Amino acid sequence: MCSKKRKNSKNPYSNYKIFYGIPHCHTSISTGRGSTKEAVEHAIKNNLDYLIITDHNVYLNKSYKKDKSYWKFQKDQIYKLNKKYKKFLTIMGFEYKLYPKLDINIIGTKECISEKISVKDIETWIKDNKGIGIINHPGSYVDKIKKKLNLNKVIRCIEVGNGSPPHKYRRYYHQYFKLLDLGWKLAAINGQDNHRKNWGDAENLTAVFLKKLNCKSLLECYGKGRTYSTESKTLKIYFSVNQAIVGDTISSKDCNKLNFKIIATDDKYLVKAIKIITKDSFIVNEKIADIPKHTLNLIFSIDCPNINTWYVANVLLENNLEAITSPIYIRV
Repeated sequence: MCSKKRKNSKNPYSNYKIFYGIPHCHTSISTGRGSTKEAVEHAIKNNLDYLIITDHNVYLNKSYKKDKSYWKFQKDQIYKLNKKYKKFLTIMGFEYKLYPKLDINIIGTKECISEKISVKDIETWIKDNKGIGIINHPGSYVDKIKKKLNLNKVIRCIEVGNGSPPHKYRRYYHQYFKLLDLGWKLAAINGQDNHRKNWGDAENLTAVFLKKLNCKSLLECYGKGRTYSTESKTLKIYFSVNQAIVGDTISSKDCNKLNFKIIATDDKYLVKAIKIITKDSFIVNEKIADIPKHTLNLIFSIDCPNINTWYVANVLLENNLEAITSPIYIRV
């Protein structure tokens, strides 16, 4: 046993529930449409569990009323909505332009960045404000930060999917794998980046493993990488290696074998295939269903590599839908 022990040796996910939500969206306060209240109630109507509203910081710092910014106004609105809808969680964050064509979301802070600060200082600001950084719609501009590994102390997630089908939507697996290969540890998330009144109309969401849905546990989950990006809100993925779950790190020092177990189940869509991907985008193993079914399992073992590496599970569904998990890491 070379990963952290859990109470249930048969199912390391037995103490967790899966919750689905949107970690990136906008309202009319910045570049979106609709109020904060409309966003929350629309997401609830679509049977989501949580919403992280991330309007642009340059708008949030403008005055709503005398001595009150839009940041404080929206914060008050979210507080009231969380009191009203106790089974649904809304968190506030903001979108910030790190480079001209590279945006990040910052969530979990009490304050909002009021003016442009240097990339060098962004790490300090997020750390001091106990926030979590997320790379948005990375594209080729992720190369700007790929070698700045110190940023990984505070930038803990990456959008591997962004947009709101049937409108513009794109996957960013290549950028995700590139940063993992360079030593980054990142949670895979999917942001709808809503600019219309369509919060949760599409099914691309971020699934999280939590024991209880509250602000503290959700932020911890994003920080630890207990997530997967999914394009189906009924897909459940349980991916483990030697009882380690997504976000965990396994030490190779006393590990001879890696025992993989992946269960993908979806009540709505048929599961077509499961792939396990590692460094250099290499497919370690895959299972293609002879006949697509609602549940597909993949169980196998390999020798434990004596290198720093990572593994993610990629699940393929009917209708060209996909999901991809956060990594399980191997460290020498």
